[in-house]
Amino acid sequence: MLAEEGYRTEAIGKMHFIPWDHDEGFHHRVIAEDKRHIHIQDDYAIYLKEHGLRKLSGPEEPGYREGRMASISPIPMEHQVDAWIGKKAVEFLENYSHSNPFFLWVGFAGPHDPYNPPQEIADQVRDLDVPEASPATKETNVFRDSFIKSHQEGSAQTDFTYFPKTAKDQIRRHYAGLIQIIDQQVGKILEVMETRSPHRETVVLFTSDHGDFLGDFDFVGKALFHEPSIRIPLIASGGPFHQGQSKSLVSLTDLYSSILALAGSKNAVSQDSIPLPEIEQHIARNSVLGSTGSGVMMLKDDWKLCKYKNGVTTLHHILQDPLEQNNLHQNPDFQDRYLELEQRLMSEVLQSVIDGHSEKTYPYMTMTSDHPGHQPGWIRPYPNNIWSEKRNGIEGWAKSGMPT
Repeated sequence: MLAEEGYRTEAIGKMHFIPWDHDEGFHHRVIAEDKRHIHIQDDYAIYLKEHGLRKLSGPEEPGYREGRMASISPIPMEHQVDAWIGKKAVEFLENYSHSNPFFLWVGFAGPHDPYNPPQEIADQVRDLDVPEASPATKETNVFRDSFIKSHQEGSAQTDFTYFPKTAKDQIRRHYAGLIQIIDQQVGKILEVMETRSPHRETVVLFTSDHGDFLGDFDFVGKALFHEPSIRIPLIASGGPFHQGQSKSLVSLTDLYSSILALAGSKNAVSQDSIPLPEIEQHIARNSVLGSTGSGVMMLKDDWKLCKYKNGVTTLHHILQDPLEQNNLHQNPDFQDRYLELEQRLMSEVLQSVIDGHSEKTYPYMTMTSDHPGHQPGWIRPYPNNIWSEKRNGIEGWAKSGMPT
């Protein structure tokens, strides 16, 4: 859509597309996939090979298992994946000479497990004072066995049956080190934008796809709806964004409508995407629906209701109980709040199920005598390209079913 608006679109780094080398509409991609996908021969793998290096799995790195995935990367700092991604972003900005606007998506591979900064970064954070991990609760303990099993297998190959404070602290320090690498690259990207393109009005959005428990509740990763997993950074500058902190509730999905609005286009597809308040002040989000393979979440008015398919239900006031230690689900004093959120959650979930099957629908045929579906041999078009039809404002059955 941005390309159709005249933008040059560039994607650099980790995108998590499947297949990994699909362009997904970008004019050009420079690819460095997930740190754990060591066998993908992307652009970063080719770069490493040219320098006599290769991608490494976590268990190949020093200290990995005893550090509970907090290891030391043997790859020198100058060849680290996020340093390489930052360098490629800088090169794009330095070499961009077209008059038309650009959309640049820089997807850093970190911070992510394995928590593996190079030695020089690990040395810098060795004595860093890190926050204490949040204690496990009765509800989170229900998930411990499946968490342990999932990390003993697959790419993790780590035993979290015993997860001491020393390991949690080391994970947190290494995670901070990985963030430091990204901070340095973001600084270089901003600097080249200011020096090379001062005449352009550029909006910069900095965010993440998820958080990480880093030892909270005796977990790592992002499987549950607790704050360390779902609360992510969002920093915006340029255009309508001014210095200050917003208290507005926003979702990562809102960036879709926001980017289109900044480009002068409209969101004609996604229902769960609202432009950020600084862009359209008359629209405000008052709830967030979350969904994973484990369950669903409704967050509204500082209250968060989570329902998991294993039967666990939690209700927390995230301002009064920021560490989510006091589950109010069965507290009779908060039953009205629980019922309100449950009704909202079920309504949203049911609507999402309906929307998720929308490509299977076909036009109402009873009153359309010329519809080919009334005749023998009609083949129903499936799946319909709902995205294309919605954006182009096409209604009815002509595009999907009628012969031309």
